[in-house]
Amino acid sequence: MRNLLVNQDRTTFVTLACLFILFVAGGGGDAAPSLAGVVQAVVAVMFAIWLMTLRADEVSPPLATYAVAALVLALPLLQMMPLPPAVWHGMPGRELMRESLALVGAADDWRPLSLFPFETLAVLMTLVPAVIMLFLASSLRSSGRLLLLILIVFVALLALAVGAVQVSGADGNVMRFYNANSAILSGFQSNRSGQADIFLIAIVCVGAVTRELYPKEAIASRRWRFLLLNASAGLLFALAVVLTRSRFGMIMVPLALLLQMAFLRSALNLSRRALVVGGGVLALCAFGGLALIGNIPKIGLALSRFTTTVELRPEIWKDTLYLTHKYAPWGSGMGTFEPVFQLDERLDWLGYRIINRAHCDFLELYLEGGIPAVVILALVVMIVAWAAVKGLRQTSGPGQWQIWCALWSLCLIGAHSALDYPLRSMSVEAIFAVMVAIILCGARPKKTRPELE
Repeated sequence: MRNLLVNQDRTTFVTLACLFILFVAGGGGDAAPSLAGVVQAVVAVMFAIWLMTLRADEVSPPLATYAVAALVLALPLLQMMPLPPAVWHGMPGRELMRESLALVGAADDWRPLSLFPFETLAVLMTLVPAVIMLFLASSLRSSGRLLLLILIVFVALLALAVGAVQVSGADGNVMRFYNANSAILSGFQSNRSGQADIFLIAIVCVGAVTRELYPKEAIASRRWRFLLLNASAGLLFALAVVLTRSRFGMIMVPLALLLQMAFLRSALNLSRRALVVGGGVLALCAFGGLALIGNIPKIGLALSRFTTTVELRPEIWKDTLYLTHKYAPWGSGMGTFEPVFQLDERLDWLGYRIINRAHCDFLELYLEGGIPAVVILALVVMIVAWAAVKGLRQTSGPGQWQIWCALWSLCLIGAHSALDYPLRSMSVEAIFAVMVAIILCGARPKKTRPELE
């Protein structure tokens, strides 16, 4: 570990600092817009200073990094470009805007594709730190990217410590950063689901870091020590996921623990059958433990979420699907879900709080971005999938565990995005960008700089 830090260049430390800032202060989302603006400015300034003092031969991100960054930023930028009235008048869903502007004599003004351009600008600003992290992480050596995984585990432990105070403290607890009266473990996030994802990713990061730091022979010779340490860390983060009360997170805990153990399988000389059986026993122990401690109020409240009789998501999805037809094929503009939903919301929703998300990032993306967003998403997925396959084929030993860990993280966030909105947090966006960078760098045909493996 000491050698990892000693042999790093300044790019690594800038990347670690930016990621730490995004972890600790970038999880507020809509609950803390002012803080989000400060975080965006700080990260941008750090990146600008790094760029201005950069030597031409110091970094070499893969070409795919530039492609992914351009695709991510292209849509909100294009949606804010002014269009002539002959163009935007003919776009679906603009009738009410055209009639409203006609009342003040502005119907023939040039207007952007986005119905609410300032909301689209806000989305663009939240994407900038993620793109910065993509470039920084892509500029690191393998050892530097390993340090990013270690930082994820460290910050998850820090969030767990903060969460212990959040759960046990009284109302008005200063550690409850975004909701002083909530006894849910949310760590540094305003959304508990985002924090649950970070804990789940940290579980697998522990296994990946173990394989990257220690040779197979060292793990085999101290089998029980490594097994105990990994199992303890995994179960600790698993308990943290339960205390977030995220249903998706709790469902994914057994899979995360199984994948963590899968990383150690070859080093521990475990057969696949032994791994599956061991994973099953571990899952049974976990569920048995939850059953035993289910009477503890905090655990009982978390488990009771599976027995809820009111679930609004299907109704939100149905109304969002209607809106996608209204604004297809060009969409309503990135970040416009909340105002667009309110324009057409049913009277049934008036008794509930404001619906600010579709609780399905893919559906919300299609509503806001239309067909262009679907095409961009497909291209990014194809680039990352191609890089992952290429990286796993040509990478052996140190480095392959980083790619597997990154794949798990991206699949986890992707699966969660089908039911919620984890990527609306700059912290989770930063993790996503780091994992994409790990995969893209793993597909490099050769090392461009000396690696510390």
